[in-house]
Amino acid sequence: MKWLKFTGLVIFLGAALILIQFWGLPALSNHALIEEKLVELGLLGPLIYVVGYAILIVLTAPGTVITLIGGAVFPLHIAFALVIIGAMIGATLSFFIARYLGRDAVNEVLGSEGRVGQWTSKINDLMTTRGLMAVAYLRMAYVPFVVLNYLAPLSGIRFRDFFWGTLLGILPGTFVFVFMGSAIRQAWQAGDLSELVSARSAVALALFALSLALPWVLNRLKKRTKAD
Repeated sequence: MKWLKFTGLVIFLGAALILIQFWGLPALSNHALIEEKLVELGLLGPLIYVVGYAILIVLTAPGTVITLIGGAVFPLHIAFALVIIGAMIGATLSFFIARYLGRDAVNEVLGSEGRVGQWTSKINDLMTTRGLMAVAYLRMAYVPFVVLNYLAPLSGIRFRDFFWGTLLGILPGTFVFVFMGSAIRQAWQAGDLSELVSARSAVALALFALSLALPWVLNRLKKRTKAD
Protein backbone atom coordinates (compact mmCIF):
# COMPACT_ATOMS: atom_id res chain seq x y z
CA MET A 1 0.00 0.00 0.00
CA LYS A 2 2.78 2.43 0.94
CA TRP A 3 4.55 1.77 -2.36
CA LEU A 4 1.33 2.32 -4.24
CA LYS A 5 0.95 5.70 -2.54
CA PHE A 6 4.59 6.59 -3.23
CA THR A 7 4.16 5.66 -6.89
CA GLY A 8 1.13 7.95 -6.94
CA LEU A 9 3.27 10.80 -5.57
CA VAL A 10 5.96 10.25 -8.23
CA ILE A 11 3.35 10.16 -11.02
CA PHE A 12 1.65 13.27 -9.63
CA LEU A 13 4.89 15.27 -9.44
CA GLY A 14 6.00 14.05 -12.87
CA ALA A 15 2.69 15.07 -14.44
CA ALA A 16 2.79 18.40 -12.60
CA LEU A 17 6.29 19.18 -13.89
CA ILE A 18 5.27 18.34 -17.47
CA LEU A 19 2.11 20.43 -17.16
CA ILE A 20 4.01 23.42 -15.78
CA GLN A 21 6.81 23.10 -18.35
CA PHE A 22 4.59 22.96 -21.43
CA TRP A 23 1.59 25.01 -20.30
CA GLY A 24 2.16 26.82 -17.01
CA LEU A 25 5.46 28.60 -17.69
CA PRO A 26 4.47 29.85 -21.18
CA ALA A 27 1.18 31.11 -19.72
CA LEU A 28 2.94 32.81 -16.81
CA SER A 29 5.34 34.54 -19.19
CA ASN A 30 2.45 36.50 -20.72
CA HIS A 31 2.31 39.06 -17.90
CA ALA A 32 0.30 41.63 -19.81
CA LEU A 33 -2.49 39.15 -20.62
CA ILE A 34 -2.64 37.94 -17.00
CA GLU A 35 -2.87 41.50 -15.72
CA GLU A 36 -5.61 42.31 -18.24
CA LYS A 37 -7.68 39.25 -17.28
CA LEU A 38 -7.33 39.85 -13.53
CA VAL A 39 -8.35 43.48 -13.92
CA GLU A 40 -11.36 42.45 -16.04
CA LEU A 41 -12.50 40.13 -13.24
CA GLY A 42 -12.87 43.10 -10.88
CA LEU A 43 -13.53 42.00 -7.30
CA LEU A 44 -13.11 38.35 -8.32
CA GLY A 45 -9.56 39.07 -9.50
CA PRO A 46 -7.88 38.75 -6.07
CA LEU A 47 -9.79 35.52 -5.33
CA ILE A 48 -8.84 33.99 -8.68
CA TYR A 49 -5.22 35.02 -8.11
CA VAL A 50 -5.09 33.33 -4.68
CA VAL A 51 -6.71 30.13 -5.95
CA GLY A 52 -4.46 30.11 -9.02
CA TYR A 53 -1.38 30.75 -6.87
CA ALA A 54 -2.21 27.82 -4.58
CA ILE A 55 -2.88 25.44 -7.48
CA LEU A 56 0.29 26.43 -9.33
CA ILE A 57 2.36 25.94 -6.17
CA VAL A 58 0.93 22.44 -5.73
CA LEU A 59 1.82 21.79 -9.39
CA THR A 60 5.43 22.90 -8.62
CA ALA A 61 5.35 26.20 -10.52
CA PRO A 62 8.05 28.69 -9.42
CA GLY A 63 6.56 30.87 -6.71
CA THR A 64 8.84 33.80 -7.51
CA VAL A 65 7.27 34.31 -10.94
CA ILE A 66 3.72 34.24 -9.57
CA THR A 67 4.69 36.64 -6.79
CA LEU A 68 6.22 39.12 -9.23
CA ILE A 69 3.01 39.01 -11.27
CA GLY A 70 0.99 39.76 -8.14
CA GLY A 71 3.17 42.75 -7.36
CA ALA A 72 2.78 43.98 -10.93
CA VAL A 73 -1.02 43.63 -10.97
CA PHE A 74 -2.22 44.64 -7.49
CA PRO A 75 -1.33 47.49 -5.12
CA LEU A 76 1.63 46.63 -2.89
CA HIS A 77 -0.22 45.90 0.36
CA ILE A 78 -2.96 43.90 -1.36
CA ALA A 79 -0.47 41.88 -3.42
CA PHE A 80 1.54 41.09 -0.28
CA ALA A 81 -1.54 39.73 1.52
CA LEU A 82 -2.73 37.75 -1.51
CA VAL A 83 0.66 36.15 -2.08
CA ILE A 84 0.97 35.11 1.57
CA ILE A 85 -2.52 33.55 1.54
CA GLY A 86 -1.97 31.75 -1.78
CA ALA A 87 1.49 30.53 -0.79
CA MET A 88 0.29 29.19 2.56
CA ILE A 89 -2.66 27.35 0.98
CA GLY A 90 -0.36 25.87 -1.67
CA ALA A 91 2.27 24.86 0.91
CA THR A 92 -0.39 23.26 3.12
CA LEU A 93 -1.86 21.21 0.28
CA SER A 94 1.62 20.14 -0.86
CA PHE A 95 2.52 19.12 2.70
CA PHE A 96 -0.41 16.75 3.07
CA ILE A 97 0.01 15.30 -0.43
CA ALA A 98 3.66 14.45 0.28
CA ARG A 99 2.99 13.31 3.86
CA TYR A 100 0.19 10.96 2.84
CA LEU A 101 1.72 9.59 -0.36
CA GLY A 102 5.44 9.52 0.28
CA ARG A 103 6.61 9.44 3.89
CA ASP A 104 6.15 5.74 4.72
CA ALA A 105 7.84 4.50 1.54
CA VAL A 106 10.80 6.89 1.91
CA ASN A 107 11.35 5.82 5.53
CA GLU A 108 11.27 2.16 4.50
CA VAL A 109 13.85 2.68 1.74
CA LEU A 110 16.26 4.75 3.84
CA GLY A 111 15.79 2.76 7.03
CA SER A 112 17.68 3.65 10.19
CA GLU A 113 20.96 1.78 9.70
CA GLY A 114 24.15 2.68 7.88
CA ARG A 115 25.41 6.17 7.12
CA VAL A 116 22.39 7.17 5.09
CA GLY A 117 20.05 5.88 7.77
CA GLN A 118 21.93 7.72 10.51
CA TRP A 119 21.95 10.92 8.47
CA THR A 120 18.23 10.75 7.78
CA SER A 121 17.59 9.95 11.45
CA LYS A 122 19.44 13.13 12.44
CA ILE A 123 17.40 15.16 9.96
CA ASN A 124 14.22 13.59 11.30
CA ASP A 125 15.24 14.44 14.86
CA LEU A 126 16.06 18.02 13.87
CA MET A 127 12.79 18.51 12.01
CA THR A 128 10.82 16.90 14.84
CA THR A 129 12.38 18.90 17.68
CA ARG A 130 13.25 22.17 15.93
CA GLY A 131 11.17 22.02 12.79
CA LEU A 132 9.72 25.52 13.03
CA MET A 133 13.11 27.22 13.15
CA ALA A 134 14.60 24.87 10.55
CA VAL A 135 11.82 25.57 8.05
CA ALA A 136 11.86 29.31 8.75
CA TYR A 137 15.64 29.40 8.19
CA LEU A 138 15.41 27.41 4.93
CA ARG A 139 12.62 29.66 3.67
CA MET A 140 14.69 32.76 4.39
CA ALA A 141 17.67 31.14 2.67
CA TYR A 142 15.57 30.92 -0.54
CA VAL A 143 15.56 27.14 -0.77
CA PRO A 144 13.10 26.63 -3.67
CA PHE A 145 9.62 26.96 -2.21
CA VAL A 146 8.06 23.94 -3.92
CA VAL A 147 11.07 21.72 -3.16
CA LEU A 148 10.77 22.28 0.58
CA ASN A 149 6.99 21.88 0.36
CA TYR A 150 7.42 18.29 -0.82
CA LEU A 151 10.62 17.29 1.02
CA ALA A 152 9.89 18.56 4.54
CA PRO A 153 6.76 16.39 4.99
CA LEU A 154 8.86 13.27 4.32
CA SER A 155 10.54 13.92 7.68
CA GLY A 156 8.94 13.78 11.10
CA ILE A 157 8.12 17.50 11.20
CA ARG A 158 4.78 18.42 12.73
CA PHE A 159 2.39 20.29 10.48
CA ARG A 160 2.07 23.25 12.85
CA ASP A 161 5.87 23.70 12.84
CA PHE A 162 5.92 23.51 9.05
CA PHE A 163 3.04 25.98 8.79
CA TRP A 164 4.38 28.63 11.17
CA GLY A 165 7.96 28.17 10.00
CA THR A 166 6.80 28.72 6.41
CA LEU A 167 4.75 31.78 7.33
CA LEU A 168 7.60 33.42 9.25
CA GLY A 169 10.19 32.44 6.68
CA ILE A 170 8.43 33.76 3.58
CA LEU A 171 7.50 37.19 4.94
CA PRO A 172 10.79 38.98 4.04
CA GLY A 173 11.16 37.41 0.59
CA THR A 174 7.50 37.90 -0.27
CA PHE A 175 7.70 41.61 0.46
CA VAL A 176 10.88 41.93 -1.61
CA PHE A 177 9.47 40.21 -4.70
CA VAL A 178 6.10 41.94 -4.46
CA PHE A 179 8.00 45.22 -4.27
CA MET A 180 10.02 44.18 -7.34
CA GLY A 181 6.80 43.37 -9.18
CA SER A 182 5.51 46.81 -8.26
CA ALA A 183 8.66 48.37 -9.73
CA ILE A 184 8.15 46.39 -12.93
CA ARG A 185 4.55 47.65 -13.14
CA GLN A 186 5.81 51.21 -12.78
CA ALA A 187 8.13 50.66 -15.76
CA TRP A 188 5.29 49.16 -17.82
CA GLN A 189 2.99 52.07 -17.08
CA ALA A 190 5.71 54.55 -18.00
CA GLY A 191 6.37 52.61 -21.21
CA ASP A 192 10.08 53.05 -20.59
CA LEU A 193 12.39 50.21 -19.56
CA SER A 194 14.81 52.78 -18.13
CA GLU A 195 12.30 53.11 -15.29
CA LEU A 196 13.61 49.76 -14.07
CA VAL A 197 16.70 51.66 -12.95
CA SER A 198 14.59 54.04 -10.87
CA ALA A 199 14.92 54.69 -7.15
CA ARG A 200 12.07 52.23 -6.53
CA SER A 201 13.98 49.46 -8.32
CA ALA A 202 17.14 50.34 -6.41
CA VAL A 203 15.22 49.96 -3.15
CA ALA A 204 13.87 46.60 -4.33
CA LEU A 205 17.38 45.34 -5.11
CA ALA A 206 18.67 46.61 -1.77
CA LEU A 207 15.86 44.81 0.05
CA PHE A 208 16.67 41.63 -1.89
CA ALA A 209 20.32 41.85 -0.85
CA LEU A 210 19.29 42.37 2.78
CA SER A 211 16.93 39.41 2.65
CA LEU A 212 19.76 37.21 1.35
CA ALA A 213 21.88 38.25 4.32
CA LEU A 214 19.09 37.70 6.86
CA PRO A 215 19.72 33.96 7.50
CA TRP A 216 23.43 34.67 8.05
CA VAL A 217 22.64 37.51 10.47
CA LEU A 218 20.21 35.34 12.43
CA ASN A 219 22.77 32.53 12.59
CA ARG A 220 25.42 34.93 13.92
CA LEU A 221 23.04 36.29 16.54
CA LYS A 222 22.17 32.76 17.61
CA LYS A 223 25.84 31.82 18.02
CA ARG A 224 26.55 35.03 19.95
CA THR A 225 23.60 34.36 22.27
CA LYS A 226 24.88 30.84 22.96
CA ALA A 227 28.38 32.18 23.63
CA ASP A 228 27.02 34.69 26.16
